[in-house]
Amino acid sequence: MNFTMRVITALAALRGQPIRLSSIAAPDNDPDSVVIEPDPRAQISPSRGSRSHKRIAYADHSRKLRMDVLTPQGRGPHPLVLYLPGGGFVSARRGMAAKPRRYVADAGFVVASIDYRTTSVGATYRDGLIDVAAALQFLREHAAEYGIDPGRVAVWGESAGGYMAAMAATEPDNRINAVVDLFGASNLAEVAAGFDPATVAAYTGPTSAVPAYILGPGRSPADHPEEIRRADPASRVTARTPPFLILHGDDDRIIAPTQTARLHQALRAAGVDSTRYVLEGGGHGELSDNPEMWNSTELMDRVVDFLRTRLTQTVR
Repeated sequence: MNFTMRVITALAALRGQPIRLSSIAAPDNDPDSVVIEPDPRAQISPSRGSRSHKRIAYADHSRKLRMDVLTPQGRGPHPLVLYLPGGGFVSARRGMAAKPRRYVADAGFVVASIDYRTTSVGATYRDGLIDVAAALQFLREHAAEYGIDPGRVAVWGESAGGYMAAMAATEPDNRINAVVDLFGASNLAEVAAGFDPATVAAYTGPTSAVPAYILGPGRSPADHPEEIRRADPASRVTARTPPFLILHGDDDRIIAPTQTARLHQALRAAGVDSTRYVLEGGGHGELSDNPEMWNSTELMDRVVDFLRTRLTQTVR
C-alpha cells in the first residue's frame, strides 16, 4: 500500500469510518463483460516530460479546493481528462494515482486532479458534484492557459471517484464526452452486497460514510429509498450519457463487482456504448494484494486507447 493510501485509511479510521475489507469475495457473473488478466510484470514508466501546475485554487467553500494539472508536450489544444480520486467518501486527495496520471498526460492529454468535498467536512454527493462542475468550468475558462480543448473532455475516477465520475457524466450541463470508471459504486445501499455480514453492516450502518455521503449523517438507506435511487448513476442514465470504460477486479473486497455490472447493464439498455473489463484476481486498486495489476502497461494502454478513440472529435 502506498503512502497516500496509508494516509487515507488512517484518516478514515480516526474519523470512526474505517475502510474494511470483506473476508470473502462477491460473485460477478455479468454476461456482457470481458475477463482479462493484465501482466503485472510490465509496469508503466511515465516520463517527466509533462509540465506540472500544482495547488491551483478552483473553488472556495469553508476552505479552498485545489487541483493539480499536467500539461503534455507538443502544441495544443489537447483533450482534457479530469481525474477524481477515491477515499471512501471520507477524503479525496488529488495526489493519488500520480504515475497513471503522468502516463495519460504523456499520451497527449491535459490531466487535472482535484480535491472535492467529502463527509470529512459534512458534505454529501451533491456537494461533490458541485465541486466537479466547478472544476470543469474553471478548466474551460482557463483552457488557453493550460492548452485545453474545452470540447473534448473526459472524467476518470476510481472507487468513490469512479462513483463521482459516473454521477457527473449523467449531468448534461457538464458536457462530458467519455468516462473511465475504475471499480466505482452505483447503488450505494448495496455497495457491499455479497460480502461477509460484518462488512455489509460496516458499510451500510448509520455510522458509515457511504450512507452519510448520500443522505447526511445518521439517516438509514432503508428509510429513504427514493433518495438512494436518485443517487444511483444507473438510474440516471439516458441515451445522451457518454460512453464508458469500466474496470473492476473480481476479487474486490471493498466495492462489490456487481456495482459496476449494474451500471454497465443500465448503460447498454439505454443504447450507450459501454465496455466493462473484469480483472481476474484483481482487488481494489492500491488497497489489494496485487496493486501492480492496476498500473500495468496492458491495462493503462486500454485506458489511453479508449480516451484517444472517444476524444477525437470536438463537441461544443
